[in-house]
Amino acid sequence: MDDRRSREPWKRVFTVCGLLLALAACATSEASAPDGIFLPKLDRSNDEWPTALIAGQLVEERGCVFLEVGGTGSANEKILLIWPHETTAARTEMGQLRISIGGEVVGDTGSEVKLGGGLIGERPGEIDQAQAMIGEAIPVRCLAKGYFLTSGVA
Repeated sequence: MDDRRSREPWKRVFTVCGLLLALAACATSEASAPDGIFLPKLDRSNDEWPTALIAGQLVEERGCVFLEVGGTGSANEKILLIWPHETTAARTEMGQLRISIGGEVVGDTGSEVKLGGGLIGERPGEIDQAQAMIGEAIPVRCLAKGYFLTSGVA
């Protein structure tokens, strides 16, 4: 009888440890974007940012989030944005993607935004530097004429 009582606390300890491990796994597996959305982000946090300004409309196309820019009399160009490590995207009730950095909303697809940051690469369409910064290949469907590392709302 004493032997059985002495084993019961261990059962509780193993049960509690198992529950804690399961909760930790759930907490860390949260996706930063909905399925099918490519949201290129820096592979680590960054404290230094380029200081250029760019304005345009956030658009979702082929599972990619672009900034559509254009001036008077010129055709609109789509630039793929490279986001800070802490960026997330979620669907709104209206179906747009809402982009947030560290919990602060940057904008929804379809909205006009002004972003700080800077263009990446020496020539239009050059992707090597962008891919190195995010630590993965940019899918063909998301290739663009330009890549902009954004620090967020300017």
